[in-house]
Amino acid sequence: MTQADVAEAMVKASGGDAAVSQGYVSRAESGRLAVSGERLELYAAALGYPPDLLCLDPQVHGVGVGLVHHRKRASLTVSALRHQHAHLTLTRVQLEGIAACRPGLGVRSAAIPTVALDALTTAKDAARQVRKAWGMPPGPAADMTASLEAAGTLVVARDLGSDRLDAVSQWDGTQPPLILANDHAPADRYRFSLAHELGHLVLHRSPGDSAVQERQADEFAAEFLMPARDIRSAFTPRVDLELLARLKREWKVSMAALLRRAQSLNIVTDWQYRSVLGSV
Repeated sequence: MTQADVAEAMVKASGGDAAVSQGYVSRAESGRLAVSGERLELYAAALGYPPDLLCLDPQVHGVGVGLVHHRKRASLTVSALRHQHAHLTLTRVQLEGIAACRPGLGVRSAAIPTVALDALTTAKDAARQVRKAWGMPPGPAADMTASLEAAGTLVVARDLGSDRLDAVSQWDGTQPPLILANDHAPADRYRFSLAHELGHLVLHRSPGDSAVQERQADEFAAEFLMPARDIRSAFTPRVDLELLARLKREWKVSMAALLRRAQSLNIVTDWQYRSVLGSV
């Protein structure tokens, strides 16, 4: 909703009695005026949320605390990202509410290793370290959601309202890590997105070059889901659609991800990669 939409909805909720302008909504959202009493009730009615939710302290519940990462397409707009930040905030509030209502529902302490990248330590090294720390056997990762939850990460799947955003994650070092994933994504892409966001949680505790961090998170996810020492021998005798389809069922990742993995391991040439990719 735009600010004008909110103002119009507030007027409608009042039965036409209240005079609410876009300027009023703008000042309210920027904190330049306090909203209480009847105006708070109208605001809540317009947005479809209870008044108490609108009065929560954003510094306690908001996304402004800690670094937020996204697995997204380049075409996603800034306003759409703000919408997803609100999704993330609301999700954490809802999870806190569930935990408050069910005292026995504990969340494990975060057991996500943090790895500093340097000239000798790559994102792939970090993925191998996490697999070892979590006691994972060789081969495909059995269940990404279960592994993340066992390490104290909150994983929530919901409609993010855009096919250009696969997942969002946040961890401020005090609250449990939270990954919000798009439940409209295909299962193999959803799985890769969880591994990608885990890469951000492990590698990126401070802002940096977003393009570099996205590439590092992809490299982490590829090694975490398809360890080089385990999958290299699977790309035989020839990387074609039949082989990729079989490996997709075994490794639970997309054929495109498998093909990119074969390329990164120098099993196929760039020309072979492009030739097969056109059919995937």
